[in-house]
Amino acid sequence: PESDQPLVITPAMQFDYAATLFDAKDWETADVEFKRYLHFFPGGRNRAEAEFKIGVCRFNRKKFHDAAKAFNTIILSGEETAFTREAYFMQSRAFVNMGNIGYAQIVLQNFLKLNEDEAVRDRIYFSLAKIELFRAKNGSDEALGNALEYLSELSENARITYAADDLEALLIKARQAPKKNPTAAGIFSIIPGGGF
Repeated sequence: PESDQPLVITPAMQFDYAATLFDAKDWETADVEFKRYLHFFPGGRNRAEAEFKIGVCRFNRKKFHDAAKAFNTIILSGEETAFTREAYFMQSRAFVNMGNIGYAQIVLQNFLKLNEDEAVRDRIYFSLAKIELFRAKNGSDEALGNALEYLSELSENARITYAADDLEALLIKARQAPKKNPTAAGIFSIIPGGGF
């Protein structure tokens, strides 16, 4: 016999269900279920993570404009969480995918001004260098020089982590190669971020 007892869904149950869908890369359903979590449990302890994962779901569904808006909401909240930090990087990536390189750079440059953590700043500089590589691959003359400048800002630890010396050597070689040269094209194909 069917029970007349109502089904009670706790915040943890709803969040875990959405997270399971997210882990399974069911981006569309996960988006809906994280939104449901936020609707029914607006004060839930996983609110920040749910908001961030909604943006990731939209990014992975190639809804880059919606993703950028979701990440912007997190950024404007003013909260200092790991999800806020990641929202800056993800919003920048969404703008790159929309072809709006200027906004992608502004997001990271603004974050750079707000952040004093060396590891985060290194990641910002490297991300800005990757954007410049994307611009260089698409024909921007000054982009390789800009990428080299960003790489020069990396801390000693980050230079090792990101293999900056090797990357700088490749960029210098690419700068010296004539335009439309197969050597330059080959260099771009092996540079991390060249296919950003």
